[in-house]
Amino acid sequence: FVADMPGSRKTVGSSQCILCGMIHKDVVAGCLLDPQAWQRVTLKQYLDKAQKWKNAKTLNERETLYKKIGIRWSPLLRLPYWNPVKLAVVDPMHALFLNLVKIHFRETYGMDSKTVEKTQTSIQKKRKKSKIKPLDAKDLRLGEEALNQTGLSKSALKKRLFSTLQELCQERDIERTMDTTGNITKETMSLDLLNWIRKAIATTITPSWFPVVPRQFGSAKAGKLKAAEWQAVITVYAPAALCRVWGRNSDAFSTHFKFLQNTMNLVASVLLAVSYETSPLHAALYTQYMQAYLKGLKELFPTMRFRNTHHIVLHIEELLNLLGPVHSWWMFPFERLIGRLQKISTNWIIG
Repeated sequence: FVADMPGSRKTVGSSQCILCGMIHKDVVAGCLLDPQAWQRVTLKQYLDKAQKWKNAKTLNERETLYKKIGIRWSPLLRLPYWNPVKLAVVDPMHALFLNLVKIHFRETYGMDSKTVEKTQTSIQKKRKKSKIKPLDAKDLRLGEEALNQTGLSKSALKKRLFSTLQELCQERDIERTMDTTGNITKETMSLDLLNWIRKAIATTITPSWFPVVPRQFGSAKAGKLKAAEWQAVITVYAPAALCRVWGRNSDAFSTHFKFLQNTMNLVASVLLAVSYETSPLHAALYTQYMQAYLKGLKELFPTMRFRNTHHIVLHIEELLNLLGPVHSWWMFPFERLIGRLQKISTNWIIG
């Protein structure tokens, strides 16, 4: 049985991880990132908890019990062959692309349309103001001297006209400081990275069969990206952009290397997960890179609350060993079929 996470939970009647019983509060805290430490749920344990829920006499009692044990009885349990512990499968398409990769760019790195467009608007407003103000020759000379000096105090900078310094910086393509003692804001980082990803999308030559990603990626105009488009972003465009803007030969290498390494761990794990070939070693490497990615998130974003997706993707290794390459069991074919069915003209009248 393969479905997205909400569909799987409704079908098997579980609010926790159906494979290992991990509860939500442990997932949010980022606990137990080692799958070897997880205890596998047995069918007997599952049936006992489901029966307890079924035997509850009132709705309030069932609700309280469900919050405590995370499992409720399902009519599918009447089927003699139904084993939710073994038959429920994590769908890589939803787990990796529509959840993990999407969360990585839009939430973790702040590249959602509202945050980025707000930052762009504020920058454009400042640029318009600086162009409207007339620039005096004396002010320009003082500004030139200020740019060539180091260690200026705030009071000294305030003596210079802000519009003059801003105009001179724009002429020289001088970006915000990369001082290691300063704070790297998510908004500034996301805007810079987004512009490079858009440039990679616009300039990279790909085969005709490769998914087309909107050039306005990250804006409301681009619309909602599909799983195949997120796959293209994480496997091709993001690595190309990241290595260019945060790589060893870039000015931002010293401050952004850990962010680059974190994202590349995600890229490596995704490439291993979607490979057309697999093996026990192959699957183990997937988990190794995924663990490195999740540990990196905890280090770079200490206040981040982990999602259930961050836990469930660590189960993909055992599914790779059990079912083989993901192309034979992920939901891409089923989603395409659903899309075709939805396009069939109908008057919505039964009969």
